[in-house]
Amino acid sequence: MVMLLSLQASTIVAQENILTIKGKVKDEAGGAVQGVTVRAGKSVVPTDDAGNFTIKTTIGTALSFSGTGYETQTVTVKSDEPLHWLLLKLHLTKW
Repeated sequence: MVMLLSLQASTIVAQENILTIKGKVKDEAGGAVQGVTVRAGKSVVPTDDAGNFTIKTTIGTALSFSGTGYETQTVTVKSDEPLHWLLLKLHLTKW
């Protein structure tokens, strides 16, 4: 299963480069994924029932996404341009 992450960022305080990152996490079938942990520095928020989240951060901060059964992925916030990428399902093997 692949989780699709779609982000959109907008500048809210230009002097400090503080951004509000809004996004939605979906699975490969287009369904919302609830409870994904979104981290940006000291800020941590979960996705809601519809897969939506909002988090404030600054340019240069690492933004990470983690959820049960999925690989944690991290991206550095570089601008207020929209970001789009996929989170991959974690593949576990028995020993």
